[in-house]
Amino acid sequence: MLFDRVDFLLKLVVARNDPMEGLYRSSTRVLESPGYNQVVHNILDSTSHIGICCLSEPQESELMWVHYAGNYGGICVEYGAEQLVDGLPEDVHLVRLAYSDLPPRIGIQEVGDVDATARKILSQKKIRGI
Repeated sequence: MLFDRVDFLLKLVVARNDPMEGLYRSSTRVLESPGYNQVVHNILDSTSHIGICCLSEPQESELMWVHYAGNYGGICVEYGAEQLVDGLPEDVHLVRLAYSDLPPRIGIQEVGDVDATARKILSQKKIRGI
C-alpha cells in the first residue's frame, strides 16, 4: 500500500465549482406549507455545512479531470470502495451523484430530515456538459 492514510479535501458550499449546485424544486405541498420559509432556511443552513469530495469510477473521465482536478492538474489515486466505506466515520455519507436536466424535487415527506434532504440536493448535478 502506497498510503496508510489519505485525507480528502471537502469543499464547502461557498467554494463549489457549479453555480447550479444546491438548487431544488419544492413540491406544491411544501410551497404551501405554513413553515415554508423556515424549511428553506433549514435546508440552506444544512447544505452550507456539508463538504463534498468527488470520487470517480473511471479514471479517464475528462469531465472529472476538468472540474475536480484543477483543470487536469490533479492526481489520480486508486481506492477500494468497500474499504473506503468501511473506514468512514458514522457522520460521513457516501452517495452516488445523479445527473438531470431538472433540479431535484423536494416533497413534504422529506422536509422532516433536513440533513438527508440537503444530501439529496447536493447529490444531483445539471446534466449539461456531459
